[in-house]
Amino acid sequence: MQSYDEAVRCASEIIVNAMTDNLESVIGQGMDLDDQITDILRPIGHDVEEKILQAGHDLLLERYQQQGWKIERHPAVPFKTLHGEVSVKSPYLRKVGEAHGVRPMRLHFGIRGRGISLNLERTLCSFGAEKSFPRAVKAFAEHYGHSLEVTTLQRHTEAIGEQAEDWLNDQYLNAGNRQQQAANEMISELDGCEIRTGLYSEDRKTREINWKECRTGVIHKVGSLDSLYVCANASYVELCKNLLACTDICGRTNQTCVIAPGDGAPGLMETMVESIPNLKFILDHRHLESHFYETALELGYTEKARELWVKRHMSGLWANDYERVHESLANEYQHTENDRLRRLVNHLERFRDCVDYGSFRQREWPVGSGEVESANRYIPQERMKIPGATWHPKHLNPMLALRVIRACNWWSEFWQWKSNSSRVPVPKAA
Repeated sequence: MQSYDEAVRCASEIIVNAMTDNLESVIGQGMDLDDQITDILRPIGHDVEEKILQAGHDLLLERYQQQGWKIERHPAVPFKTLHGEVSVKSPYLRKVGEAHGVRPMRLHFGIRGRGISLNLERTLCSFGAEKSFPRAVKAFAEHYGHSLEVTTLQRHTEAIGEQAEDWLNDQYLNAGNRQQQAANEMISELDGCEIRTGLYSEDRKTREINWKECRTGVIHKVGSLDSLYVCANASYVELCKNLLACTDICGRTNQTCVIAPGDGAPGLMETMVESIPNLKFILDHRHLESHFYETALELGYTEKARELWVKRHMSGLWANDYERVHESLANEYQHTENDRLRRLVNHLERFRDCVDYGSFRQREWPVGSGEVESANRYIPQERMKIPGATWHPKHLNPMLALRVIRACNWWSEFWQWKSNSSRVPVPKAA
């Protein structure tokens, strides 16, 4: 980017001199010095942007006219920027032999009538992806000194979310291009939560409410604090495909062991094992312990006996003695024929290779899925499950894509991609 150090130095000197001439007043409001300077710089930014757009208009119009383009319409349009609304001339040009006209200001600056600049769009999405839309508008006004309609922020955030979803899917498809240094072991977890959605009837008098499951996954190298995430209203198969892409980004090889602590949700373990090579699923020990407590309560044990019953069986699993624990439970079922106990036995059989907690702990593998539970609270729930929020189903995955891109620290990269994909070369002078 072009350096404007000398221009900045001259402008700074003018502002300093002006404030120094009124120094007593400045000192009198010394605690608000930042605000005083910001109040000076905001109108400067607005004035500079408006004049640069006018200069850009003059140069582009000249260059296109040199190539034979002629003005058909030449309106001035309102355009919102990070510094406020400006009025910009945006000609529509036609050329003999060309089927379509061109709008140079739209091609090179993104100028559309009642449109907004790319940087303003990024800022609105930053707020809209983190806060409710009404709160995001208030936060924007507080930071930038001018306001926008809630519907404007919401419309642009949701539209960018659709582009973010496509961009994110492209990152998964081309994960090999981002691959990091090879890793021996990785942690991968997957969990879900339900988000409230609603669809209005055609006459908009009634709204049908449904809860959609949004699943969140996390992946990182063992010992690393840098995690990648996936999150969508999608099947386990689709989420595991994206998780596999993230393991590739994190440096998975044919020898990498992927450790996956998780709960006993139907199909979760089976899909992860089938989708990700060398994956070792570990049943969350707290999840299993809760099953034991619920079964002991159903069996009618007193509180003290219940504690001892659960501790005895869980201690057996921590000692890697699955067979003894299973045999004890199976024998007790033969005497009680309790249905809850039968389900616990079946549950334990399903995860017989996933409960050697002592062995896992010796290898310093996690035996709980707390990490993905934290990610679940942050990525979908903190923004999508706020009080009173009801989402249109089609906006779920686009909004989650924005949240994932921010959580993965890909936000700047996404917006750089948007900027680069919009650029067109400036016509050469004749």
